Amino acid sequence: MEYVWTRNAKRMEQNGRMDADGTNVLEMSKLRGKNSGRIECSVITEVDVKTASVELMVRDVPEPPEVLRVDCSSGRHALVVWRRRAENGAPLSHFTVDALGTRDANWQKVWEEKVAGQNTEMDKRTMFKAAIPLAPWASAPSASVPCATPPDVPFSNPMEVHAQGTEPDNLVIRWTPLARNVWNAPGLKYLMRYRQMDDSAPADWHEFFVEDPFANQTTIREQPTFRPFLVQVRAVNSRGFSAIEPETVLGWSGEDVPLEAPRGLRLVAHRNHSTVELGWEELKSASSVRGHFVGFRLDHWPSVRPFLITSQIVPNISTVATISGLQALTNYEAKVCVLNGQYESEGSNLLKFTTIEGAPSKVHNLRVHSVGSRSLLATWEPPLHPNGNLRGFYLAFENLSSGFTEETFVLRRQLFYLHESLSPETPFRVAVWAETGGGEGPRTWRNTRTWPLRDPDPPLFSVRSLSPTVLRVRWFPSGNASSAAHWRMHTDQWHQTVPIVLPQVVFDLRNLAEGTDYVLIGEAREGPKRRRASEALNIRTESSRGRPPFSKERLRSAAWFLAVLIACALTFALLAVACVVAQRNADGIPLGFMAFRRREKRFGPALRFRTPSSSTGEEELGPADALDWLAEGSEVHKRFLAEAQRRLSGAMDSKEREKRQKTREKGERDNAVGESKTEKEEREKEQQKQTSRNGE
Repeated sequence: MEYVWTRNAKRMEQNGRMDADGTNVLEMSKLRGKNSGRIECSVITEVDVKTASVELMVRDVPEPPEVLRVDCSSGRHALVVWRRRAENGAPLSHFTVDALGTRDANWQKVWEEKVAGQNTEMDKRTMFKAAIPLAPWASAPSASVPCATPPDVPFSNPMEVHAQGTEPDNLVIRWTPLARNVWNAPGLKYLMRYRQMDDSAPADWHEFFVEDPFANQTTIREQPTFRPFLVQVRAVNSRGFSAIEPETVLGWSGEDVPLEAPRGLRLVAHRNHSTVELGWEELKSASSVRGHFVGFRLDHWPSVRPFLITSQIVPNISTVATISGLQALTNYEAKVCVLNGQYESEGSNLLKFTTIEGAPSKVHNLRVHSVGSRSLLATWEPPLHPNGNLRGFYLAFENLSSGFTEETFVLRRQLFYLHESLSPETPFRVAVWAETGGGEGPRTWRNTRTWPLRDPDPPLFSVRSLSPTVLRVRWFPSGNASSAAHWRMHTDQWHQTVPIVLPQVVFDLRNLAEGTDYVLIGEAREGPKRRRASEALNIRTESSRGRPPFSKERLRSAAWFLAVLIACALTFALLAVACVVAQRNADGIPLGFMAFRRREKRFGPALRFRTPSSSTGEEELGPADALDWLAEGSEVHKRFLAEAQRRLSGAMDSKEREKRQKTREKGERDNAVGESKTEKEEREKEQQKQTSRNGE
């Protein structure tokens, strides 16, 4: 028996194989859509033929369409005709047509079945290919077919056209030039059309061409200042004007400086210490702006700092502006001007005003400490922004247990307050705030608690001698020390100082006796009854007689004085040396030496000096030796210097005379040569005449 496999009545190259049970099996791999069809298996024997068949369908992407014809003769449209191929197991959904222009980098889809009938503009030369999208597969594109469109007029005009002058007498028209792939023919240029808008009678259109196809602007001069114009930009090539009419754009010629400045700038109202409202009159004529009326520019600055100018733009519909961020009780100046698109007018009248006082900001660095069982100490710093003249500070002590609040006031110079009549071991809330002529500022709160009722701690202090009759005492208050202290000194009798109240911790004991022993005792007080004394401190004042002459303070003062004196001396010495050097270089011998050496190098060793000698009485020196001798110093320097200058002048005169003599001799020789040439020419002429007479 023979087994024969066929597909669509064509014998297949593959042969079946026999299984163990005697079945012939055909195996097919790497199938594509083209392998679909009727598969038949025929068994051939000597006496008979048996056939069995089956329909094989391979689902695959569709076969690429076959492009039959592309016609681009119409210029604006392309006719593409193709034939569909095998669908390969699924119905077709739609077709797409891609185009690649000669100046394009990538293929672009220009048509598909869903938007059938859409006109597609083509480049002059275009390649087409067709594809069959099949969800979720698409066929391979067909072979590309070239298509050349004939030249045609431009199908579009430049975009983004606008006109605005840059100077008072011109009109600048700007646009986006056309891309090369939409020129449609060579010789692209732009037709400019413009006319001035006039309410009384419309003006005529003016036209001219811009030959550069890549240009994006042109300037029209000698136009009236800030007048409206209608502008058109149209594309033109060798085939004619563009297929569509250009868009008409409204533009304006150039702007100029406004003629009218704002008038009547005045202060309308004080909103608060940092904000004022200013106003001015409206413009008499809108045409005086001579440009697009942008608005007004309001400038203001502190009177003491005219270079710190702050500006703000006010819309043209308003004649009132608010200025904020000012300092309280400060003199300011302001002016306003008119703005158009390019220029500004002259300033208005100068307005001077002063801001009012305002409420201060909160106090700075508030601290509240418990310094006893009945005392609280509050310290603070002035507000960072007083916004006026500070009058003083308010304090409030609120008893958090009973709710009772006690207020007091201190003057602005006092930056502390000691309250000595509070309840022991009680929580308090303390507030401090400032006051000016503009009102009271915000309150700053701190919570604290007084100490339990007990005797104060003994005070600690140190003593330092300032002079033989003055001692400086520094008190170191402990955490629960009293808020008042007094001191005693002991010689033959006791003396008591005035009470020392926190936050003062330093005081001086004056009018003491020199070289005397004293006993100092400090006493801390808490209310009228509770007191605690410190241990006695024995100290002896200094004696002016026994005081060492070279104390540390005196040595320090002397060292400082010597350092300043030495610095001044060095400065004066350097100035003196500089003056001497400058004077010698200007009028002295060193400058003469340099002149001698330069002249000797130029004219040679022509100088000889007669100088006194110990043996012969006179000695002849060359220029270099003479200069060295002059450098040694002598009373006759001036005489030798004058003689040297005279001789150098003579040498220069001799050189000049020699040069003139050589020039004169050369001229005489040239004249002689010229005369000899003339005589020779005359002799030759005479000989020629004689020869001609002999021939006759």
